[in-house]
Amino acid sequence: MSAHNLNQSAQAYLQSIAVEDVQQFHLAGYQINPLEDGNSIYIDTHGQNIQNDVWTLYDAALKKFGNLPVLLEWDTDIPPLEVLLAEAEKVNARWI
Repeated sequence: MSAHNLNQSAQAYLQSIAVEDVQQFHLAGYQINPLEDGNSIYIDTHGQNIQNDVWTLYDAALKKFGNLPVLLEWDTDIPPLEVLLAEAEKVNARWI
């Protein structure tokens, strides 16, 4: 989300990170807040399902860094356990 907020490519930023510098992935949902100038800012809320663009970036990260531990961050508006387990299954299904 930081890349969007800085008007940068998240994929390009990902590719600039050295493989040896990454030890764990953190995945979380976000919300989009409109700004007065017509733009928007993405806020990492840790309170909703992970959006498709985050999954796409995670897929690219897996290809570059391999299977690393994942922390699903969901610490506000906590849903039923079944929802959390479904998000964890999405992580497991992507491992290569």
